[in-house]
Amino acid sequence: MILITGASGQLASLVVRKAKEAGLQFETASRSRDSDRRMDFDQPETLNFSGVSTLFLLSAGYAEDDVVIRRHGAVLGAARRQGVNHVVYTSRSRSLATFLSYGPSTTRSDRR
Repeated sequence: MILITGASGQLASLVVRKAKEAGLQFETASRSRDSDRRMDFDQPETLNFSGVSTLFLLSAGYAEDDVVIRRHGAVLGAARRQGVNHVVYTSRSRSLATFLSYGPSTTRSDRR
């Protein structure tokens, strides 16, 4: 099963719509109560990936680089420990990341 994080956001809403149109089996996860799974990247106890084979990980929101790196690390670590086989991560071009201020957290997450 596919799990789409950040499901209440703009990009994830588009992904969810396309997944529905394609007839894919998926669940949504976010801090919103409207999602299938409540998940907060700052609360490790909510990182439940049971039954998930593919994780569609949207970036962990606006924060300082060290916070985003910690959030992504927690999610990817939990997903790995819980048997997620495939991760699709929304990122930016690596060629741009080295020149832009948001580069460090994005580049580090890309490498994981």
